[in-house]
Amino acid sequence: MPNFNSKNVISEIKERLTEDIVEIENINDEKIKEFIAERDEDFFNKYLDENATYSDCENTLRKLIKKRLCFPVMMGSVLNDTGISEFIETFDSLTFTEDKSKMVFAVRFIRYATMKRETELYL
Repeated sequence: MPNFNSKNVISEIKERLTEDIVEIENINDEKIKEFIAERDEDFFNKYLDENATYSDCENTLRKLIKKRLCFPVMMGSVLNDTGISEFIETFDSLTFTEDKSKMVFAVRFIRYATMKRETELYL
């Protein structure tokens, strides 16, 4: 199995797709707060006043994602069963839909696509 370097993946995404990605491990992380503050004036003011809560981070990230002003990235492996439950929990907390049946389909599709991709990459 080839070595995996998350920094290289992040750099490649930024180079080929967009600079507006945020790597998420903990929504309340200082780096994420700074990222959000750079893109949302209301959050920026709360951040400066040191009044930004976890809910503020989560709600503002939701808004930025919906407007396609930021794109969250998470690292994990289906084959090694690492980061999957965290991904699903974060995906659920940062996305919303009027039709829950579509969300279930999206999570299943992403999981299947990820499993297939890892198999193709490492076999």
